[in-house]
Amino acid sequence: MPRPPSLRDTLSALLPADLKLTVYHISHSPTKSHPLYFSPPNQQPQPTSVESHFLAVSYDGILCFAIELLVYVTTAKHPETGKSRKDSTFFVSKADSSGYLPSSAASFQPKESPGIKDSTLRTISTAFLQHIVREHRLAHPKIRKSTISLFARSQASYLFPNSESNPQKHVLNDRALIRWWCRVLDPILQSFSEQDSTDIASAYLLVPGFDKYETMTLLPPKTRQPALYPNAKRWVRGHPLREDPARQLTVREVIPHFPDDPKARFLVELDAENTGVSGSWKQVKRTGAGGGWASVKTLDQFWEFMGFRQECSSGASTGFIWIVIDRKKQINESKEQKPSVPTPIQENNAETDAEALSPSEPIRSQELQPSQDTSQLQAELSCQATDASQPLANITSLRYTSTNYKKVLETLACGDFSTELLARLHSRKWIDGAATLLGNDASSMRLKEQKLEGKDWGMPIVGKRVVEACSTAPAPAATSGSTVNVLTVRKKHKRGDAAGTQSAQASSGVNVLGAGLIRKKPKLNNGIPAP
Repeated sequence: MPRPPSLRDTLSALLPADLKLTVYHISHSPTKSHPLYFSPPNQQPQPTSVESHFLAVSYDGILCFAIELLVYVTTAKHPETGKSRKDSTFFVSKADSSGYLPSSAASFQPKESPGIKDSTLRTISTAFLQHIVREHRLAHPKIRKSTISLFARSQASYLFPNSESNPQKHVLNDRALIRWWCRVLDPILQSFSEQDSTDIASAYLLVPGFDKYETMTLLPPKTRQPALYPNAKRWVRGHPLREDPARQLTVREVIPHFPDDPKARFLVELDAENTGVSGSWKQVKRTGAGGGWASVKTLDQFWEFMGFRQECSSGASTGFIWIVIDRKKQINESKEQKPSVPTPIQENNAETDAEALSPSEPIRSQELQPSQDTSQLQAELSCQATDASQPLANITSLRYTSTNYKKVLETLACGDFSTELLARLHSRKWIDGAATLLGNDASSMRLKEQKLEGKDWGMPIVGKRVVEACSTAPAPAATSGSTVNVLTVRKKHKRGDAAGTQSAQASSGVNVLGAGLIRKKPKLNNGIPAP
């Protein structure tokens, strides 16, 4: 089976020509995780593993965008047949921009879609999510269902501390953020056509407190115009969660528990009402004797109560978004499949890309050190950048242990992106720090031999997509044969200047209406015209 295109090739094909970025992809290998769901009564929790992926993008040496994706794999056994089934869940944990991507690179106009703009960061987000989902499903052909899930809530900053102080950063409001994420995920939905013999996809959007028509305004334009785009797949207002009485799955057992997720906090409170156990969701017993809760019996009631929770009733709208990919039949590994490069749907009114993207709860960064002297920062930055101009093109990603992966993210959380100088300095510190935290496995040892410290180990990306040039042509000048009628205000000139003024007007080809053609309204004296 031919390998699908790499992330570098995918991004190069989708980004505008001559745009140069550097992409840093890190991850940690799958580790045992807490159960993603409450277990049914008298049943053991589902074995669950988690794998994390983090993508950072830099422009001109400054990190301008980052996104984190958690990949959960759960194994469930049917209580009657005993057959096991594996499902995967892709949770968009955090995403943020620093505002240091210039407006000239924030959006572009593809030549194949004149008059329509694409967003650079939205294109990168779509390509990254689609790449991870595709690679994961190809590596695990027995996984039947995959779900992409996120919680959209607008905040000033998530991954780049103090970046809200950058005046170039554009923080999206609540509705614009939900709309942005729907446009990120919609190309993934549209990539699964009805003729696909393997997978089928569906998309869901739920905004607590919004009715059908309010929710529809947040969806991508092409999905709201079936007459103009009959082949576009439609979104569903609602959620994909389903109760299954045959498997003893009530509302309590079908809602997942994600880190820093408002649903998880609400679930803990509801469970504490029945069990009397209070604490975080990791401490709650998952093999309770009773299913369901006394106050919430159905999923509709759960989402209705969620609308009154602090996260959803603070005056700003919050959105829960899902993309569900279900396998129609098991892939025959002997059958060749031609992978397709993700092609984001073109849409009007692309937002500028100095935006704060916020799908989850705010990251709680450590306290930052006081700002250093500017000259000292410049000297430190110049020392760090000695070998940074030598990219290592053969490195596509760095793999860590779960502990070191968290340390790499903590390094970013301790940075300062309030000014361009500080952002450049802490971007360099994060890149160097990520290289020093490699593990002792074989692949990491090979990377250590290359002495990555002080070098730019990211993937250089050069866009190849043909785009329309910005129209900056001046307005056509008037020819000698054309005349322009100008109505001017009569001014009192000196006798010597009258002839020169008339000759200048005649030579310029401009017809000036004389004073005799302009009539003034006579002044009135108590309603009687003045003599």
